[in-house]
Amino acid sequence: MLEYFTIRNFKRFESATFRLEDCTLLTGMNGAGKSTVIQALSLIRQSLESDAIKHGSLDLNGKYVQIGTGRDALCEDFQPLYDNDERPYIEFALTSDSGTRTRLLIDYEASADHLNVSVDGPLDDTPIGSFGYQHVRADRVGPEVVSAHSFEHTERQKTLGARGEYAVDMLGAAGDLHVSERRRHIEALSGTLLDQTNAWLGEACPGVTLGVHSIPNTDSVRLDVGFGGTAGLSASNRFRPTNVGFGVAYALPIVIACLTAQPGSLLAIENPEAHLHPRGQSKLAELCGATAADGVQLLVESHSDHFLNGLRLAVKQIEDLKIQVYYFDPSISDGYMAIDVDNRGMLSDWPAGFFDEATRLLSQIVRP
Repeated sequence: MLEYFTIRNFKRFESATFRLEDCTLLTGMNGAGKSTVIQALSLIRQSLESDAIKHGSLDLNGKYVQIGTGRDALCEDFQPLYDNDERPYIEFALTSDSGTRTRLLIDYEASADHLNVSVDGPLDDTPIGSFGYQHVRADRVGPEVVSAHSFEHTERQKTLGARGEYAVDMLGAAGDLHVSERRRHIEALSGTLLDQTNAWLGEACPGVTLGVHSIPNTDSVRLDVGFGGTAGLSASNRFRPTNVGFGVAYALPIVIACLTAQPGSLLAIENPEAHLHPRGQSKLAELCGATAADGVQLLVESHSDHFLNGLRLAVKQIEDLKIQVYYFDPSISDGYMAIDVDNRGMLSDWPAGFFDEATRLLSQIVRP
């Protein structure tokens, strides 16, 4: 598990150190640095997967993130490495809960999309260095009639793709897999991945049932959706994903990632609340909390107060689950602040701008 992550001279951050818990929630203003934290980790990961780091290079553009060039990566207000050396540099440092510290020092070159990097310390001792790392981005694939099949992703690497493009394939390949008991929905028909996925998605889309079918002689699979006799629809009718809205398609990769992630791995998720009913948002937070309590470290970016409150409730209900919240706002001196969550789900601080918009608007509505 990662305990601390330090970023220097990268994009928004001149210097920042984040303490990470079982589940760490990044929230706050747009463009304030939330995505930068996840991007920095994924930048390291994609450079490991491409073997670039092995050859002393950092890939700025790859399967997880597309930063651009060195000019895009460097913080405008960068700090020099030494007082007598004004050359710009970028640094990442990872500290695991075992105490192992790994430092990556990256040379700056404005127009380059591969930057020279030197690594001091092991990366294998962190989730970044194992196949367990997953990043489910905000720009997930929407409803599609046909989805991609990849043996490499779903069978060997056990990953869904950064945009969740292999989520349907994973559901088809591992639908009979039994989910860890700590992550199971208590009202699911069984403990299999397919039934558990249906149950968790059903919190936002009542009665939903998914089916996955391979398409012969192609590298594609097909998803169909039913509704179990709800909303006046016959339980026997099956529908294309393109006819049931975005919520199911956008939540599907997150649900599957949570249900299949291995203990000791790290799962980064952007905007889990997208296209979901408030109940679905809070229940997805409940699943994330259960996943974190089961040994998977989560790093989540969200703008949803329903998701936040779902995590707070999870902390209260799940013994030993630890949550850390970071609020990002350029008006704060460091650009961000840590908000602790105790075992009752109570927050240590509630700064101005932190999920207070509903209260602010309601006070104006009721004002004479």
